[in-house]
Amino acid sequence: KSLSLKQLNELCKEIKKLGFRPIQLGGKYDINIVEAENPDLSLVDAARLLYSSRLHLTTDTSFSWISSAYKHPTIGFYTNNLPYMTKETSKNIQPINPNAYYFHRDNLLDLTIVEILDKIREMI
Repeated sequence: KSLSLKQLNELCKEIKKLGFRPIQLGGKYDINIVEAENPDLSLVDAARLLYSSRLHLTTDTSFSWISSAYKHPTIGFYTNNLPYMTKETSKNIQPINPNAYYFHRDNLLDLTIVEILDKIREMI
């Protein structure tokens, strides 16, 4: 359901090269993305930080829904991991955000950093 830790670290390195600070909002109990800051924030403080950010990258989590509530620029990652969870069906249950782009893949490990960076550049 997610990018690999290797992909996440590589993506964060590239985001830094673009002049941005990648910040992981999952909290201290989430996986450790070495290339991202990982502050231990309350849900409210993390939502504030998200809202003040330039762009939010997310999987299907509460932060995806929070960013969509504010129509915040967002890139989401969705896996077609169940027979009925395809791009066509998940569009009906994912957040509605006119300022978002959602990657859909059978396997997110097949998604390249170049594809993600191209979309980031387009949205910032």
